[in-house]
Amino acid sequence: METIRYMLDKKINADPDLFNLGGIIIKQVQRRWAFTKLDIDGYVCIAEQENDKSRYNSHTARYGFILAMYYESGAPSQNNDNA
Repeated sequence: METIRYMLDKKINADPDLFNLGGIIIKQVQRRWAFTKLDIDGYVCIAEQENDKSRYNSHTARYGFILAMYYESGAPSQNNDNA
């Protein structure tokens, strides 16, 4: 996710396919580390790593913040609710 933040900060020098690459990274994070807390309206939590499936507030907050930056910058609006 920090890669996406960096690319958004350096948009002028970034890969012209920024939103496609960002989407690939987001899908990877969602597939490997995202968990949905159904008891809290489908709230998405992000785990620390593959071997530690604990939910981490800091990773979850960073995930939401970077998703919001990504969509605010003009990325496709799918999964915008997660931001």
